[in-house]
Amino acid sequence: MKLKKYLAFSSLIALVFAGCKKELAVRDVEFDVLSYNTRQVQTNQFLLGDTINFNFTGNPDMITFYSGTPGGRYEFRNRKEAKGTPLLSFTTSHIQRNQNQPNSLAVLVSNDFAGIVNVTRWSLVTRDTLATTSNIKSATWTDITSRATMSPGDNANYISSGSINLEEFAASSKPVYVGFRYKANAGSIQPRWSIRDFLIKNKLDDGTEYTIANMNLPTAPFTNYGVNSYNPGWSMSRDNAVSPLVGWTITSAAPFTLDVPAAANLATAAQNADTWAIIGPINLRKVSADKGVVVKNIANRVTSYTIPKVNNYSSKATYKAVFEASNINADHQKEMIKELQLVIK
Repeated sequence: MKLKKYLAFSSLIALVFAGCKKELAVRDVEFDVLSYNTRQVQTNQFLLGDTINFNFTGNPDMITFYSGTPGGRYEFRNRKEAKGTPLLSFTTSHIQRNQNQPNSLAVLVSNDFAGIVNVTRWSLVTRDTLATTSNIKSATWTDITSRATMSPGDNANYISSGSINLEEFAASSKPVYVGFRYKANAGSIQPRWSIRDFLIKNKLDDGTEYTIANMNLPTAPFTNYGVNSYNPGWSMSRDNAVSPLVGWTITSAAPFTLDVPAAANLATAAQNADTWAIIGPINLRKVSADKGVVVKNIANRVTSYTIPKVNNYSSKATYKAVFEASNINADHQKEMIKELQLVIK
C-alpha cells in the first residue's frame, strides 16, 4: 500500500513540474552585412577576380553564406527535383570473335520494371532468382541501342556512345531502370563486351548539370557541388541465376568496368547466354540541393568573411548572395535573411 501511495505521489510531482516547465525564449536576431572590395571601399560592384570582403554587425549564433553561384543558391537549398534534359552516355569495347553474332549487346530502358527481388533468411540477404527473372521478363523494355554509337567489334579501344536523350522516360514522372542485355548463341566462341564511363546526368536550362547515376559500385558516392549522394547500384542477372559475379563482373579498374563473358568463355560455349546488368530505380529529374557555407557557429564570434579564391565568382554576371543569420536554443529558432546583389564586371 505504501509503495502504491509513493508511486502516485511521484507521478503527481512529475506532472506538476512538467506543467511548470517554461520554454526558453530565443533572443531576436540583430545582424547586418556590407560588401567591400580589396581596397576596403564599400561597394557591390567588383571586377572579375576581385577579392570580396563582407563585414558584419551583430552577433547571431549562426551565419550561413549562399554565394548565388550554381550549387550555392539560397532559393534552391531545399530543391530535390528540377525539369531538365536527362542524358545517358557510356563507352563500349567489343571483341567480336564470331562474325555470326551481331547485335549481341542491347541497351534498354523500363518505367515499369518491378526490380530485383531480395529475400532475408536468418539475417542473410539473398536474391530471389525466380521472382527476379519473372520481373525482367514481364517488364516493358524500350530498346534504345540504335540511339547509341556502339563499338563495331574486334576493337579494344573504347568508343563513346554519345549523349542519349532520355526525356521521353522522364515525362511519366516514374523512376526508370537502364539495362544492358547481352545475348549470344551456343556452339561458338561468344563475343566479349566491356562497358565503362556510364553516366546519367540532368542538364538544366541554366547550364548546370547534376549527376544522377554513374558506374560506381553500390553505396559508392558521387559528388554534386559538394553534396554527397549515392547511386542506385547495379544488379546482375544471368539466365536463371542472379549474382553480382555471374556473367558480368565489376572491377575497380580506372574507371569502373563491366565485362562479359568470363574468361572461361573463350572456349566454345555450351549454352546460350542471356545476361542483364541493370541499374535503378533512377529519378531522371533528380538534382542535388544547393548548399551554403557555415561562416559562424554558436561557439565563435565572427565580424567579417572573405570569399575563398577557389569559390570566387568566375564569370561576369549579377549574383544574389544571401546571408542567413539565426539564433537558436532547445525550444525555438529565429532567423534573418540579408540579400546582396553583387555585380561582377
